[in-house]
Amino acid sequence: MADPSPVTHRHNASPERGLVLNNDPALDTAHEHHHGHMHHAPSAAHDDNVTYSINTTAEPSIIPAQDPLDDNLRRRGHPEKNGHYDEKNGALNYDPEKGSLSPIGASVTQEEDPKRHGFSGFYKKYRVFFHAAIWLLFTGWWIASLVLHRNDKNWVVPFLLYLCITIRIVTLYIPITVVTKPMHWVWNNTGVRFTSYIPEKLRIPLGAALVIAVIIVGAFASEESQDNTRANRAVSLFGLLVFIGGLWATSRNRALINWHTVIVGMLVQFIVALFVLRTQVGYDIFDFVSLLARELLHFAALGLAFLTSEETTQLPWFLTGVIPPIIFFVSFVQLLYYWGLIQWFIGKFAVFFFWAMKVSGAEAVVAAASPFIGQGESAMLIKPFVAHLTQAELHQVMCSGFATIAGSVLVAYIGLGINPQALISSCVMSIPASLAVSKLRFPETEETLTAGRVVIPDDDEHRAANSLHAFANGAWLGLKIGGMISATILCILALIGLIDGLLTWWGRYLNLDGDYDLTLELILGYICYPVAFLLGVSRQGGDLLKVGRLIGIKLISNEFVAYALLQNDPEYADLSPRSTLIATYALCGFANIGSLGTQIGVLGQISPGRSGDVARVAVSALISGAISTLTSATIAGADCPFRPINIPIKDVALIGNPIERGISGDKRMMRGMAMSVGSPPQEFAFMPEWLLNNTWLFGEQGFCDTSISEEACFTRRGGAFKGDRSSTFSTINNVATEDRVLYDNNTVRAESWGRDEFVLAPNVTLRAFPFGIAGSDWGGGYHTQMSVGLGANSTILTALKEAGKIGSRTWSMFWGLTGATPEAQMDGAFVFGGYDAAKIKGNNVTHDIRPSDRCRSGLVLPITDIQLNFPNGSSPYVFFSGTMNVCIQPDHPVLMTLPLDPYYNRFEELTQTTNIGRSSGINHWGHLYDPEDVFQGDMTFSFAFGPKIRISNSQLVIPDMMVNQSGYVVTNTSTREVVINSIKDFYAGDIPIIGRQFLSSAYIMVNQDENTFTLWEANPTKDINLVAVADDETMATRCRIADASSSLESTSTRAADSGNSDTGSTRLTPGVLAAVFIVAVIAVGSLALVAFCLRRRSRRRKQAAMGLTPPEPQYSIKPAYDPGLQEIASSQHGHEMWTENRGVVHEMEQRRVVHELG
Repeated sequence: MADPSPVTHRHNASPERGLVLNNDPALDTAHEHHHGHMHHAPSAAHDDNVTYSINTTAEPSIIPAQDPLDDNLRRRGHPEKNGHYDEKNGALNYDPEKGSLSPIGASVTQEEDPKRHGFSGFYKKYRVFFHAAIWLLFTGWWIASLVLHRNDKNWVVPFLLYLCITIRIVTLYIPITVVTKPMHWVWNNTGVRFTSYIPEKLRIPLGAALVIAVIIVGAFASEESQDNTRANRAVSLFGLLVFIGGLWATSRNRALINWHTVIVGMLVQFIVALFVLRTQVGYDIFDFVSLLARELLHFAALGLAFLTSEETTQLPWFLTGVIPPIIFFVSFVQLLYYWGLIQWFIGKFAVFFFWAMKVSGAEAVVAAASPFIGQGESAMLIKPFVAHLTQAELHQVMCSGFATIAGSVLVAYIGLGINPQALISSCVMSIPASLAVSKLRFPETEETLTAGRVVIPDDDEHRAANSLHAFANGAWLGLKIGGMISATILCILALIGLIDGLLTWWGRYLNLDGDYDLTLELILGYICYPVAFLLGVSRQGGDLLKVGRLIGIKLISNEFVAYALLQNDPEYADLSPRSTLIATYALCGFANIGSLGTQIGVLGQISPGRSGDVARVAVSALISGAISTLTSATIAGADCPFRPINIPIKDVALIGNPIERGISGDKRMMRGMAMSVGSPPQEFAFMPEWLLNNTWLFGEQGFCDTSISEEACFTRRGGAFKGDRSSTFSTINNVATEDRVLYDNNTVRAESWGRDEFVLAPNVTLRAFPFGIAGSDWGGGYHTQMSVGLGANSTILTALKEAGKIGSRTWSMFWGLTGATPEAQMDGAFVFGGYDAAKIKGNNVTHDIRPSDRCRSGLVLPITDIQLNFPNGSSPYVFFSGTMNVCIQPDHPVLMTLPLDPYYNRFEELTQTTNIGRSSGINHWGHLYDPEDVFQGDMTFSFAFGPKIRISNSQLVIPDMMVNQSGYVVTNTSTREVVINSIKDFYAGDIPIIGRQFLSSAYIMVNQDENTFTLWEANPTKDINLVAVADDETMATRCRIADASSSLESTSTRAADSGNSDTGSTRLTPGVLAAVFIVAVIAVGSLALVAFCLRRRSRRRKQAAMGLTPPEPQYSIKPAYDPGLQEIASSQHGHEMWTENRGVVHEMEQRRVVHELG
């Protein structure tokens, strides 16, 4: 039997004091894990220089099976030196009970891997040709995309994908060290050398000061909004300080806290938040990822439609809208896992955190994997090492699972309508947060087994036979997960209802009933009230209590129930955007009592001997995981001001009409802004009305012409409001207040006035919003419908701004596409508080709003040319010379009203067409033509000092749609409508009007606070990239306000009537000045400190040169040279902590340097 004594000299000798040394045989370097990769050529193989550490269990050693053909292990292990290697059997296993060594895997039946045969063997032999074919295929695809999209940015995504594929194929044959070694050299000669100049005692304090400065500057530098003042941000930062202070005060061992991990974790978490919430690039990246996730999940609807019907996929049910995507996603992930993509991706994440935060390999792997595969599955990645984890590592493994959510449920929350960018960014932020919080609460006090390198071993026990097998296994797993979620939600909601019933019954005897019934939500709301305050939740409108309830519900039940309430319960619909965002971050984690049992069970099954340790640290890990999630919420609260409100413009299905809605064929639908009124909500199709200030609804009396039936009138008006069906409706005399006049009384005759809840979008509700119920039509020749007044005194814009839901009284609009074919149809969008950057392109023009009798909207633009673009390439002009002012009126039903003489007559002369009448349908007074005798080209409008906007033929010539007497929208297939109306009295004072159909190709934004409007060419797309606008017209990407220098004026051509160009404001705000001052102080202080350290070091060198002899150090006995150990140590890129002997050498070197410096 070999002498086991050398084992005690081959463990990781950590230089940190207070760590307990251990002679676990798993620490033997001969027991390193080697993970080969079938794609790699031998020349591209890397050293698997991994060491394992520490025995914290009485179980027999669990060591991963080694490949007996691992020449790399033989070369580095030097069996002639360590005696723990058998030339025939490979690495040896140490049996602690017998005290003997045996070949690893000797007791395991040697079965041939089926993957060695068939296609796998053929692939391995000719993999060079496979890789070349793949690369050539994607090269051709990328070149084609570049040629086809050379004039736009749609080539960027294909290029990035092609670049990734190329890099991956190259690294299969060329070691990545070709790139990483120069990077390491640069880092060691810059960052490491610079750090060495700073005394060791000052490194942590300076690092902490730098992080604090970055957080303060990032939180306070941006502009304020009504809902996101600097006072609110200060509260969020105070909450972050309280959480960190509480963790430090309750730390298991404050003396051994690794502050490097804590500081870097907080810094990375904040940088991720800044990147996502404050930068265009960060938002675009996470928005792109979330878009891909949504599109991926949409494919699950195809399978559901096959199993049921197409109508079933449209049902707003949790069972049909959420569970199928979960099943599909889990199955897809299992397929990616079989291909090795998940392990590769997680490994790259883990390597970064392992390097940056100085945590063990097992901790890095689990932390990086938790947001993607969940709390239980992430622990399975390190299954061979769980038995050897320290208690601090167990604590970290569980904390990482509690701090985030899994990809399988992430898709469910996106399906609920939760902000996907916030969910994804919260998951990423939770990785460094969980590492920092766990190491603060439960510092490492022992040696770690995986302190050498990140390894993700294969799970041979559950390996699928092929891709189809993996996908089928994933489908079964997804079904179990979906069923578990459904059953859990059902039982939890039922249990909460039972508890609420008992509490309410008990509370009635204490007069706790009525508006404030004693319920679990009420109790938890008050218990978590301080937590909501520390997060920086808005202190207005009862938001603190509501967010506190959600946090409490999440802790005792789960985050799914809390998210469902946040999204669907009317009680939470009026939360401010800031409170909604903070709640989204605060709920994004598995930290609840149910998950506590899940993690204990999973880890207990993996390593039954560690069940006691798992149970001992479980509650602490649960609390730490919850705090990790809350720290992300505080940082989001310190970063994010407000967000615009996006409302779809679409064909709204009118429910509750006098006749039941059709199930197939034509349906009662009307195009407009889809918004709801009342409780329960009644959805209507609203039209944006520039000439009005109030919001107007029609009741059951639609006041249509007597020739129009009741059913047709119902559809034309966009629905009929029924106040008696709403529990929150109340009548009022008018909408006048002490400081306002009664608007629109000269335009619309009101039948009555009322107040009710207006649901503009998910989580955006105006409580008791005043509106008028119209008693007349005000169309002036065309049929009006329910309208949102957007005039200078708009009540809805004012209410939204006063409620802190938008930063300015700004709105923007894209009408969408309304052509004849599906390719020519697309929903539009109306945005309150900003605009959608995804739907604009090219340059723009900005003018002042100047209302007049000729153009009451005040949106006047000069047109210089109207050009016809024929299919044969000819492009004659409709104009002869000069310019023509036009008035933009977004509610007007046609594309344009063009003067009959000479312009419309010239249009028909050039197109050689003759109209056969006018349309009296939805697009009133457009000209009708025979399908064979209609213009086939496009039309281009040129604006002075602005863009050229081309109207495609599919939007210029559209179907003639009308509402029949049954209330259905039908199409007259015998004609085609050119959506241009001709006017005769142009020279008598009438001004041409540009209507809503023009906004299928153009995009308009109006800022009532700045009294300006801007026009772009539209980019029809389903993508969304909301940009907020402050009341001083500065831009804010998604939820940030940029510097004043990035105002609207800097990106547009301003062409006021005076002709002077306004370059915009360049003033510096107090926040920017404060940020500059803080950064300057920190920079000067850091330079002074570095200069002091360099001066002191130079002085000591001079003294040494003058003959000062330092005292002789008391060196330890120099260890014998061990080539195996030396080579292992050198392969770790300078991390000389692999053996106890090497630790002594390192300590001797440190003493020598100290004495050289005097």
